[in-house]
Amino acid sequence: MYVISRSAIILVLFSLLLGCKESKESKQPTNVILMLADDMGYSDIASFGSEVPTPNIDKLIKEGTRFTQFYNGARCCPTRASLLTGTFAHQAGVGYMTAPWEEDAYQGHLSDKVLTIGEVMQSNGYTTFHTGKWHVGNPKNGQTPTKRGFDQSWWRKGRVNYFDKSPGMILLNDEGWTTEDSDYYLTDYTANFTSQFIEEAVRAQKPFFGYIGWDACHWPLQAKEQYIALYRDTYKAGWDQIREGRIAKQQAVGLIDTTWQLRGRDEAIPAWDQIPEQEKGRWVEKMASYAAQLHSLDENIGRVMKKIEDEGVADNTVILLLFDNGACAEAIGWNDPHMPGTPESYISYNMPWANVSNTPFRSYKHFLYEGGISTPMVVWGLENAPAEIKSMGHIVDVMPTILDITEGTYPKTPTIHKMEGKSLLPAIRGEKEATHEWMFWEHEGNRAVRYGDWKLISRFKNDTTYFSRWHFPKEPRKQEWELYNIAKDRTEQFEVSGNHPELVAKMESKWQKWADRVGVLQNQETYDGTRLKIND
Repeated sequence: MYVISRSAIILVLFSLLLGCKESKESKQPTNVILMLADDMGYSDIASFGSEVPTPNIDKLIKEGTRFTQFYNGARCCPTRASLLTGTFAHQAGVGYMTAPWEEDAYQGHLSDKVLTIGEVMQSNGYTTFHTGKWHVGNPKNGQTPTKRGFDQSWWRKGRVNYFDKSPGMILLNDEGWTTEDSDYYLTDYTANFTSQFIEEAVRAQKPFFGYIGWDACHWPLQAKEQYIALYRDTYKAGWDQIREGRIAKQQAVGLIDTTWQLRGRDEAIPAWDQIPEQEKGRWVEKMASYAAQLHSLDENIGRVMKKIEDEGVADNTVILLLFDNGACAEAIGWNDPHMPGTPESYISYNMPWANVSNTPFRSYKHFLYEGGISTPMVVWGLENAPAEIKSMGHIVDVMPTILDITEGTYPKTPTIHKMEGKSLLPAIRGEKEATHEWMFWEHEGNRAVRYGDWKLISRFKNDTTYFSRWHFPKEPRKQEWELYNIAKDRTEQFEVSGNHPELVAKMESKWQKWADRVGVLQNQETYDGTRLKIND
């Protein structure tokens, strides 16, 4: 019943837009490429502090606008659900991950109560395509890219593996795809199909919207040996020295305010000098492999940029690049006997190197401290745009921003959730500095709310189980709510809730109203991947 309703909405909107064609025919529509990288920390690209050269991403930053206080949803699926719909993840049906629970907010795939950016851009006369990671639906539940607004899609259905091209791993327009190419590498082929879809759109003389879900730099650590070899010597210095180098670079380019108190190494992680010599080689190999994955990512972003130039549409294309969450501390493949980086291995780089990736912030993917939810965002291709924007932006803002850039329209109907985000274009144009007064998060029982410069955060009460499982145990939380002044203390060093009880009460109340509105399940004991354990 609903599918017909949504289709009717899109058809009516498209008809209205066709009626406006004559008045807009002299203006060439703006093409848009939206890129989402995976499991990368705040400091992983060179312009944000990394020792890994990322010349193509740096070109986007140098010629575009970097957002230094941009926020995601703390985890792969929720971020993608918000990014694709302009709503909060719970409203989009992905309040946790992809497990199919009965509650609408936790059904584990995109809801029929939201429109995707693909559907909206189609209704505005764009040809649309998607490549890479999807992770918000599958053929069984009918929520595939081509059923949610993308004309073409090359996407990974099986679990991420950079060298596996076996039948069933990849779908092309929902049909099985494979290749005989012995040099197959997932990141390369994501760029290959992106380039193919761009070329086809240009040949058809249609404006295009492309969504690229890069799998890099998500585990497993699997990379080309010639790239791993470039970084082995670099990481022999160890995580302490590398992190100090990133901090120095961030200070030099103005990313770190000189008034902030900087955190040292995560207290759960030993100093590099305390690691036995016989173990250091494997740790080095992990980070060298991660850097090699990033090397390939940057190389292929460059290939997409070159394709846009070669097709003659660079002057009429806007690129947005952002990350889905902070760096990942998970202990995948802790006992895997294979060498990290090889096709046979299935390993992550673990908490010590994730701590480096998230420099200068605390915590990791899953959690709501800055290290988990704050990552760079870059917008390239807008004229007279500033080099940097420090005011807060959020993934729910991406769709309204793209519609603003393309002068597109979003349908208004009571059967569809309205967008929760706001366009960032006024901030880019210097017309308005702040986008949001309030912003909210919830993931796996972790809660947070921003109110101006203030951030109130509550750790999930049983989050110690994660850190024990990841081999770097932490102490339980000492209190339910923590308050930080992000303007003065972005690294979240000075907890000041005791000084502002009325502010804490106001922010907690506001969070509760938001949680009730979007359908957050509360008072859970555990999150086990199959069903919430509820404390009755």
